[in-house]
Amino acid sequence: REANLGGWFLLEPGPASPFFDTCHGKIQEIRLGPDAPEAPKLEKRENPPGMDDEHSLCQALQLAGGADLQRQMFEEHRASHYTAETMRRIVETGLNAVRLPVGHWVLQEPAQGEAFQGPCCEALDAAVDQIAESGLQLLLDLHGAPGGENGERPCGRTDPSWNWEKWRSNEAVSILGRLAARYCGKDCITGIQVCNEPAESIPVTRLCDFYEQAIEVIRGNGMGPEKVAIVL
Repeated sequence: REANLGGWFLLEPGPASPFFDTCHGKIQEIRLGPDAPEAPKLEKRENPPGMDDEHSLCQALQLAGGADLQRQMFEEHRASHYTAETMRRIVETGLNAVRLPVGHWVLQEPAQGEAFQGPCCEALDAAVDQIAESGLQLLLDLHGAPGGENGERPCGRTDPSWNWEKWRSNEAVSILGRLAARYCGKDCITGIQVCNEPAESIPVTRLCDFYEQAIEVIRGNGMGPEKVAIVL
């Protein structure tokens, strides 16, 4: 019985909408000054104009205030979006586990041409420790693979021109290996999800090869089947 900790290490509408709004307000303040009129209230789950996903939000922050503004906003968000109080309330409801979606940029430098803010391994370490201290089990979810496992917003970047060859599956396998090696000593981690909603256009043989490689690298880096389930 788990809760999803969305909008923390991969931004999606809904869970991360307050952060999009905060960034939009900061950008408006920079552009128009502190006396700028308040932005119109957005409908529920609607992101500010031009900020449809995490990547476009990063681009907007860079354009308005450079790398320093982007780093500051994301550091504050990742340190405060969910807290020990959040975990306590989840436990109080009777749930015993949480799922934590992460983007590939959390664990490696963004590729050339990508505006994502990362890596931020220390912030992820702090989140894992916070979850462990609450007594909750944790399912780590590689929700945004390098190049995207599809071209939709949950990967962190909407890409109308996406095709399955843009999915950098070998990099995804490498990231999964690093995740396993980094957290194999954490008893709270009882599952790793290797890919979120891969596109139907990905050839079955390619997808099955990826699954086999992912399982091998996770098991080979200290997360055995007696402790950690692998979610395909």
